[in-house]
Amino acid sequence: MNRLQNLARSPYLLLIPILLLAWLLRLPDMTTAGHVDDMLYFNAPWARGIQRHGLFSVYATTPGVDYPPIFLTILWLTSSLAAPFRGAGLSLQFTVLTKFFSVAAELLLIALLYAKLPPSRNIRWLLPLLFALSPGLIAVSAFWGQTDSILTLLLVLSIFALNRRQSRRAWLWFALALLMKFQAIVLLPMLGLLSLRRFGLWRTLQSIALAFALLVLLYLPFILTSGYDPAMRPYGGAVDLYPFVTANAHNLWYIAYPQLWSQPAHQLNDVPLDTLITIFDMTASRVGFLLLFLTVAIIAVRLWRDAHQPLEFVWAAALYLAFFLLPTQIHERYIYPAAVLALIAVAQDRRFWPIAAGLAVTCAYNIVVVPRLHFVWLGLDLPAFFGNIALWVALANLILFFWLLALLIRPALHSHRRR
Repeated sequence: MNRLQNLARSPYLLLIPILLLAWLLRLPDMTTAGHVDDMLYFNAPWARGIQRHGLFSVYATTPGVDYPPIFLTILWLTSSLAAPFRGAGLSLQFTVLTKFFSVAAELLLIALLYAKLPPSRNIRWLLPLLFALSPGLIAVSAFWGQTDSILTLLLVLSIFALNRRQSRRAWLWFALALLMKFQAIVLLPMLGLLSLRRFGLWRTLQSIALAFALLVLLYLPFILTSGYDPAMRPYGGAVDLYPFVTANAHNLWYIAYPQLWSQPAHQLNDVPLDTLITIFDMTASRVGFLLLFLTVAIIAVRLWRDAHQPLEFVWAAALYLAFFLLPTQIHERYIYPAAVLALIAVAQDRRFWPIAAGLAVTCAYNIVVVPRLHFVWLGLDLPAFFGNIALWVALANLILFFWLLALLIRPALHSHRRR
């Protein structure tokens, strides 16, 4: 009886139905290759290459492998349990197992938010619940089987460690994020500047050295077996792999080229190369990087001045939204970390509610309209429901971005800030 009473009073009791709901919403899509090209032409062939030649030699023996080691290790585990192909098609077991890691990362994110957010406020259960329900996040992890949720989990762990003044843990989690996806590098300006301001130069250098040691330790078997240049392909070859102004991202460059507006959202044809001359004899690629650099500089000035304020998720959301909107060659899924970080930022600045809500909608649209197979959420066919509103979504993303920058430039009053 006492155990039951203690369980009923447990602050974690509400987490159970939230996790159950999140799992049930994702479960039906795990057997479907929502965007079959990713599984058929990348994940499965890479996994077959790992099984034939070994995990550590995959960069040298399997053409096109350009992901860091953590995802390749996942493919090694899943292909050890289920063959990637069944006849001429994908193996159902392999598809489900591969998606399992992405869905598990989202469930861990929900549990992490519930554990880390202040227990005395409704936001502790409301944010995890919204995360569980978000159609864009479900579509990326359970429908596509993409790994953005794993990257985002590692980024969130790094940011929470930074928030709690745990410099070594923050850098170690960041190192693992880099081993998951190169897009983790977007967090580096915030992590570096806040470390210097909060911990000083010596402690920051110690933390960086520890993170570098972890990177070397985990990467060394791949370098020794595959060779340095092939093993570094996920980093050195990450730029210019898809040299177009946009790779289905509804961002600044989608707005800039009207010929894209009338094309089907699931298949943009004749997308201009980002080597085209745009203005002042600079290519679109260089203009995008310049805009990103200037925006990061603005964010850096604000976070340097307010380095001791608990606004880490606010700054991180700004960095990842800038990364999605401003450079060329951006994929639609790169909005995923921005949407998640903006939702968590609500706990630190209540003024982020409209931005988080807006990004939840634009993220959902940008993700679900790309696959040819329609994504159904709570019985609603989302691509059919949305229709072709890509231009309006891109404009909404840009408005939300400027709104976010305005909030950074004009800090909240102390009464609006929350740990």
